[in-house]
Amino acid sequence: MEQFNAILEQYRQSKLFLKSFYKKKTKQLMSRSRTNIALVAGITTGHCLLNRHLTVMRIAEDPSCPECGEMETSFHFIAECPMYAMVRWELQGKDSFSVEDLANLSIEIS
Repeated sequence: MEQFNAILEQYRQSKLFLKSFYKKKTKQLMSRSRTNIALVAGITTGHCLLNRHLTVMRIAEDPSCPECGEMETSFHFIAECPMYAMVRWELQGKDSFSVEDLANLSIEIS
């Protein structure tokens, strides 16, 4: 576990979503479909179809969120974008999340 935490410190995006290694959550995730695993991994690492990553990959020219104009990162998409505030409110009772909220978020993966 210490080795996982040391490695995690190197990754800007991932450490926003993961604070430590959770054996139970890992086991739960690994029992899901490859599609769901890929989705969670992409959001967690920032390697997904959001404009910030697409700009880094030179697939898109503008890293901005099409809904609000802020930088479209995984954190922005999940925690901050005003377009999805109602969804966050309905699911978690908050319209936005802090870094601490996100790290402690409990989400069922279906």
